[in-house]
Amino acid sequence: MSKQHKIFIPIKKIDAERRLVYGIATEELPDKQGEICDYETSKPFYEKWSSDIEKASDGKSKGNLRVMHSNKVAGTIPEISFNDIEKQIEICAKVIDDDEWKMVLAGGYTGFSQGGSYEKKWKDGEFTRYTSNPCEISLVDNPCLPSATFEVIKSDGSIELRKFKTLEQDKMTKTIEKDVSKSEVIQGWKAT
Repeated sequence: MSKQHKIFIPIKKIDAERRLVYGIATEELPDKQGEICDYETSKPFYEKWSSDIEKASDGKSKGNLRVMHSNKVAGTIPEISFNDIEKQIEICAKVIDDDEWKMVLAGGYTGFSQGGSYEKKWKDGEFTRYTSNPCEISLVDNPCLPSATFEVIKSDGSIELRKFKTLEQDKMTKTIEKDVSKSEVIQGWKAT
């Protein structure tokens, strides 16, 4: 078996009532490592993986959903779609585990990541193109682009647009919290 790979794709939509998370499993765009998942050659491997899981789950799932590329199961993938025009594989994941669902709603998980092996790799200009043979899709917390957003469909049917929190925003918040704590401590020292 070839070297393992993972690619992070942001979550697009969350249906809070039904615990559904929508996004893209993979698409033919350069990732952070300068690699491109080749849609045409990867699609047959995705179809086989999905078919195998569907048979194993007696039709209840079309793919296995894990947590951070671990062996922990987060839920199922009831829908998978092959978008030949956009060259992307779209999924709908159902998060069954209560703790993992809380992480999705809280923004702890910001996207999906495909896990699997490289069947083939080749140069494509400045990038490396590859054929993916998936073994799972994971919910992940990897920071995404600042412009990435997702929709939350609440139980009352209303839609809320949320932005992902970036690593830089998180660091800034922690720095501000530390500065406020130091200020309170210093003020406390002066008062005594």
